[in-house]
Amino acid sequence: MSEYFEAYTLGNSSEEYKRLRMQALAWEEATRRAIVKTGLDEGARCLDVGCGPGEVMRLLREMTGPDGHIAGVDRDGKIGREALAMLKAVYGDNFAFHELDLASDTLIPGGPYDFIFARFVVFHQRDQVALLRKLWGLLKPGGKLLVMDADIVAPMSVWPAWSDEIVAFIQNTLKGAGLDLATGRRMPEWFLQAGIGPHDGLDASTILLPAPEVATFANVVATSLLPAALQMGTTTQPAFDAMVAKVKEEGAKEKAWMYWPIVIATWKTKPLTS
Repeated sequence: MSEYFEAYTLGNSSEEYKRLRMQALAWEEATRRAIVKTGLDEGARCLDVGCGPGEVMRLLREMTGPDGHIAGVDRDGKIGREALAMLKAVYGDNFAFHELDLASDTLIPGGPYDFIFARFVVFHQRDQVALLRKLWGLLKPGGKLLVMDADIVAPMSVWPAWSDEIVAFIQNTLKGAGLDLATGRRMPEWFLQAGIGPHDGLDASTILLPAPEVATFANVVATSLLPAALQMGTTTQPAFDAMVAKVKEEGAKEKAWMYWPIVIATWKTKPLTS
C-alpha cells in the first residue's frame, strides 16, 4: 500500500495544523535540552528541516541571538509562509523559508549551515538514510546535526484497554503508509548507514499526561490520518466516528496518567577534516 502514500501521511488540514502546534509546544522543553547538549553557538546559521508552524525556528532564534540566521524548509508552503511572516514581525529579517519536498532531488538552498535540526521528519520519509546523507552534506566542517524522532510502539503498549482500537488504527495506518514506527531508536544505525559515523550523543524523552489529554491528542492524530485510512479501505466514516467517540468518553473517565511516544535525540558534529 505504501506506494500510494508518498506525500505527508498526516495531511494538511486545519486539524493537522492544530496538532503540529500542540506537538511543538509539548516537546519544546525536551527540544531545548537536546539543542543545549548538542551545542549551539550565538550567531549560528541554522536550518530547521520540516519547520511546520515555525516553533523551532523561534526557539533557534532565541538561542542564537540577533546575529543568528534561521532558515526553514517544508513541503507545505502555506504553513511555512505563515510562520515566516510571524517570525519576521516579531524578531526581524534574519529568517528564510524554502518550500520543497525533502524526498526530491531539489537542493536545499542557503548552505552550508552551522546547525541542522530535524524533528519528527525522518519518521515520515521512505528513504531515511538518503535524507540523513543529504542533511549531513549541507553542514560546514564543525557543524552539528541534531535529529529528534519518535518510537511510538513501546509507550502505547501500556495504554489502557479502551485505547486498543485507536492505537491499532494509528499504528496500522502509519505502517500501511510505509513508515517505521521505531524511527527514533533506529537513528544511530541509520547515522552509520548514511556515512555520518557513530553518534556523539543520545537523549531520550517522554511526556506523562493525564489520560483525558492523551485521549484528545490521540483523536487529533487519528483525524489527521483518516483520509489515508479511508483510501486504504481500513475503516469507514461511521466506524471511525464511533471509535473517536469511545476514546473521548473513556478517556474523560480515566484517572491514570499515560505516556506519549518516546522521542530520541541523536546528534553528531561534522569533523573539521575528512
